[in-house]
Amino acid sequence: MKKALFLAAVTALLLVSARADQVNLKDGSFVKGKVVQIVDGKLTIKTDSLGEVKIDFNNIANFTTDEPMVVSTTTSAATVTGKISAAEDGKTAINGTVVANTDIKNVWRPGQPDPSIPIPKPRKWKYEVAVDVAGKTGNTEKTTVGGSAKATLDGPEDKLELYVRGHYAKENGVKNEQEIVAGADYERRLNGGSHSLYARVQAEQDKFDNYKLYTTAAAGYGFYVVDTDDFKVRLRAGLTYIHKTYYEELDDSDDIGVEFGYHHELNIRNFSKIDAKLVTDVTYQPVFDHFQDDYRVYHESALDIPLTKNGLWSIRLGVSNEYNNRVASTQKRMDTTYFGRLVITWE
Repeated sequence: MKKALFLAAVTALLLVSARADQVNLKDGSFVKGKVVQIVDGKLTIKTDSLGEVKIDFNNIANFTTDEPMVVSTTTSAATVTGKISAAEDGKTAINGTVVANTDIKNVWRPGQPDPSIPIPKPRKWKYEVAVDVAGKTGNTEKTTVGGSAKATLDGPEDKLELYVRGHYAKENGVKNEQEIVAGADYERRLNGGSHSLYARVQAEQDKFDNYKLYTTAAAGYGFYVVDTDDFKVRLRAGLTYIHKTYYEELDDSDDIGVEFGYHHELNIRNFSKIDAKLVTDVTYQPVFDHFQDDYRVYHESALDIPLTKNGLWSIRLGVSNEYNNRVASTQKRMDTTYFGRLVITWE
């Protein structure tokens, strides 16, 4: 009985050994293990003693696999699935069909993705909180507080931004600025290229600009004129629906219009070799009923200067301009804000 068990164990080991994939090299040596894939001119084989080993395919005479593999060749757009066996030097047989090694493009195991196709980057959330506090004393006493928060879900084909920002100021004990804005912006690239579609919604309240509620919903087309890691320029054009509710003097209104947008991002390498980023946004929104005299222009330019190499802390210096051509008679058309903010960014 013991002898029979011993023989069975030896036979099982021999069968396992015999079933191993084998790569025969041009110098006469060979490597046994499990062929994982061939990509970029290199064969990867997983061995028991050395782990994964990469071998230049030019040094391989032929190779065999005990299990079916998926093979793509330079001579056909279709793939072939089957066991691979050795043929004459410089050639390999796939399910009995002999092909030249130079015609083999990629090889991978069934159920796995084609290794020549890049794996899309997964969507990733990125978060940001910014705050600024300023004060003035002397002839006047003034306190200004501002802040913002943003969450961005960025993927290879689409991008979602959720944001909120606010601004508050008091001078000589009298409140003279109070604004809060919240919104969402979604963009989807068409076939991963320069063309895109977008939709966004924004709601804001500004007592000192007489807006109890200013709601904008927009959708349209975008185009990336420049799209590199260091520099992006995007243009947008779309239709808008605008609802305005006022605190006084004016009746509520609903308008349909258009919007045109410009956006750019520029990475700047500063003296400390830490990338700063300059971002500019400009949006022009006229309404159809009063195209020439009822419109809004918003502009913001800001420079982010990292304080740490990991980008967690940064300083944001910028200016924003908001021009409303139709406002109450007691209000100014242009609001300009200069800001310096401490920003925390994380993923």
